[in-house]
Amino acid sequence: MTWRKRSSIVLVMVASASLFETNASMSDARELRQTAASKPTAPESWTVTITTSGGFIGHGTGSIAATFDARAGTARLTRPCPRQLTSADLEPLARAVAEAKPASWAPSYVRPANPDGCCDQFRYTMTLELGQAGGTHAKYTTFWYSEMSKDLPDNVRRLFDAAWAMKKEADARCKTR
Repeated sequence: MTWRKRSSIVLVMVASASLFETNASMSDARELRQTAASKPTAPESWTVTITTSGGFIGHGTGSIAATFDARAGTARLTRPCPRQLTSADLEPLARAVAEAKPASWAPSYVRPANPDGCCDQFRYTMTLELGQAGGTHAKYTTFWYSEMSKDLPDNVRRLFDAAWAMKKEADARCKTR
């Protein structure tokens, strides 16, 4: 047995003994493991894209794509607005990406009585692409209509809000050029 394996076994034994010495139950130990496993981990790379469609004229209300390496681009109808972000600009979005838990997203958030978003609602489609160490990639997409915006899960809402705030700020800058 190598030193590393022995030290791991000792560490597990000490941790287990500590739990039982403090009269912690097995369910407490299980809860600690679940809490540790649910901590958000930042992906190595990511891209958030939000597109819109629909509304009265059918063109939506614009789009945004932002990446981990501080590049962002927005569009309002056909007018593109590329932008290089600062680390301060990127921080709220990076935090929202780390907390997004996209594997828990539903494919869509629509009212069963109105699955097609009638009438003249905006459709929001949000895609999160994640790259992890080792070259693995995952892509998650969900959509909703205007009427469901206030009923989104918190993690979906936080990611959307962070990206959309960035879009609004970029659009305002582009108007002044």
